[in-house]
Parts: sequence; structure tokens; C-alpha cells
Amino acid sequence: MAENPSKSRPGQADAQQAAEWAQQGAAGRNRAAALLLDTWLRRLIAYLAYHGRVAEATAEDLAAESITDFVLKPQPRDCPADVWLMTIARNKLIDHAREKNAAKRGGGKAEQALDEDDLLELLDTGHGHSEMPAWVRRCVHLAAAEMQRTEPRHAEVLRMACEGWSAEEVAVHFGAPADAVTDKHKAAARDRIYRAVLIAREMFAPCKE
Repeated sequence: MAENPSKSRPGQADAQQAAEWAQQGAAGRNRAAALLLDTWLRRLIAYLAYHGRVAEATAEDLAAESITDFVLKPQPRDCPADVWLMTIARNKLIDHAREKNAAKRGGGKAEQALDEDDLLELLDTGHGHSEMPAWVRRCVHLAAAEMQRTEPRHAEVLRMACEGWSAEEVAVHFGAPADAVTDKHKAAARDRIYRAVLIAREMFAPCKE
């Protein structure tokens, strides 16, 4: 199966429409929120519940807050609407985990170090150093959004790696027959992951300084 770079991501059109409506005053923001609640709420809840390991009620609250922030906050230039919405949701998850950990520890100084494992974890799951300073988290997510814009194929593979996809699963996603994945298919999948991580290291380098 050949890759199709022009193929839109699930929910991309709805998010873009909502972003346009959100700029049209109170009535537009209401339309945007209604559209996202209809088309994105369940997707966000599932994402947040799975990656944050939180109760569905908590995930629903975080998802609703993400949609509200999306409608009210200006969208960064050159950042696709759906990527921006997911960035907001990931930040909500990270903030929730940070607050939860801070409560358990009775507060404390946020860690400053950021290694490559943290970058991968912060990208998609919100785990790792959940008390990372806000500027670091923002840097990571802006870098992730930039990678999604300029290197969408590699960004997709990196997302799979963050979510724990096996080489076999990646191979099937990119066209290998599900019932006949060969070592060659797996090697190609591992190469995709390796190249995606190399690009990510370069793009996220400023976040480690």
C-alpha cells in the first residue's frame, strides 16, 4: 500500500472548521464548541483515559476543558487545527499528572533535566517528568507541532513509537499483510522508527539546553 501524503487525518477537517468559526465572535465560538463536542469529544476522552490512565469522568473533564481552551485561545501560526487541539489535550494531561504528583509529594521543586526518554514520553503520554517546567513542555509541544507540519510521515511514525506500537504493527499500518508480516517488513518498520527518532532528536534539541 503506497503512502498518501495528501490524505487528511481523522478529525482534521472538523477541527479546521471549528478553528474558523471560533474567530467569528461569541456565536462562532458556540458553533465551534458544539462541532467539537460532537466530533472530537469521544476521541479525546479515549485518548486521555488511555494515555493518562485516568477515570473516564476525569478524562471527560479534561477533554471538555481542552475544547474550551481551543475555542477561546488563538491558534499558533503554521500549526494545523487538529494538531493544536491535541497539543492542548496533552498539556491538560501533563498538568493533571503534575498536580497529582505534587499533591502526593506535598509539593517540591520541579526537575530541570530533560533526556531523550522524557521527550518521547512528553510527546504523547504525559508521563515521565510530569513536573517539568512549563517552558520545557511548551518547547516540546511546539517542536512536535512543527514536526507534524514539516515532517508529517515521520511524525506519524514517532507517535506510533510513543504509543508503544511494535515493528509488526507499524509494518501492517504501512501496507504489510497482517497475516504474513516478514522479517523484511519488520526491518523496514524499524528503519522508519529509527529515522523518525533521528529527526525528532534534531528538532527537539533546543528543549534540552
